[in-house]
Amino acid sequence: MTFKFHNKKSIVNFTKKMCELPPNRGTPDLIIEHIKESKLDFQEINKEFPLLNAVDRNGKVIIIKHQPKPFESSTYLVGKGLCFDTGGYNLKNQNMHEMKFDKCGAMCVYSILRACHLQNYPENIIGILPLAQNLIGESCTLPGSVITTLDNIGTEVEIVDTDAEGRLVLADVLTYLQTESPKKVISIATLTGACASALGSKYSGLFGNDLIKDDEGYGFANDIKRDAYDSGDNVWRMPLDEFHLDLLKPKGSKWLKNYTPKGCGGSTAAAFLNYFVDNRYPWVHLDIAGTAWEGDKATGRPTELLLKFLENEVNRNR
Repeated sequence: MTFKFHNKKSIVNFTKKMCELPPNRGTPDLIIEHIKESKLDFQEINKEFPLLNAVDRNGKVIIIKHQPKPFESSTYLVGKGLCFDTGGYNLKNQNMHEMKFDKCGAMCVYSILRACHLQNYPENIIGILPLAQNLIGESCTLPGSVITTLDNIGTEVEIVDTDAEGRLVLADVLTYLQTESPKKVISIATLTGACASALGSKYSGLFGNDLIKDDEGYGFANDIKRDAYDSGDNVWRMPLDEFHLDLLKPKGSKWLKNYTPKGCGGSTAAAFLNYFVDNRYPWVHLDIAGTAWEGDKATGRPTELLLKFLENEVNRNR
């Protein structure tokens, strides 16, 4: 069995349209209304998400399901949906008008699930969109605050920098997924300026746990690299190991920090996410901070890559 998405350009253009919504027209509530109108199978997850709430007490987590095979496991796409990001009390000092693009990960996931629905994609895909705004006000979290997370060991996170908020909202969702027995997980986020500085606008940063191999000994991240090459939506494999986690939780430290000034910014952000990933399932993270937009226009990336991944998954699942 093979499957090809048709009109890929229109799918990418839909991603761009949603990414470019100005902040007053692309609030979490207005995006949810947009999803309602699309007739997708979606709902708000009625659960407390402490790290998300530390960013935005009014934040919401939306789940969109496409499950033509209801008795089989699903691949999960998790997209960061910061509809606007001021940086919180660690206020950004330049180009803040571009922070409407901090929702690009979530809008890409929404566009992909919409395409799967409209074109009858034959495999199970679930999209999760944490939607929030990182603003300044009386409900904001102060730098140095400590938040107890969702995980079952009571991990506490010290919010060193309120502008490192994307990893907080994604970590909550990755923790939630531990109860869902996913087949594979891809997180997509405009996560770090460090990754954008390292790779520029040509490559998205690719991170992965790579603990689960296929029959030929290749991990999930290698599948994504091949799909990126096939689609022309370029990625570059970035390092991720215990060294990067140790920068966030040095020996003897009581809390896991959400940020460290010691460098390796893209890898330490991915290490923070990886801390909350159940390593029983394959996980890949795409940092699209340098590739999601150029100037005042969204690029639609990594929609092309994910469409190619989903096409190839049909063949891999034969």
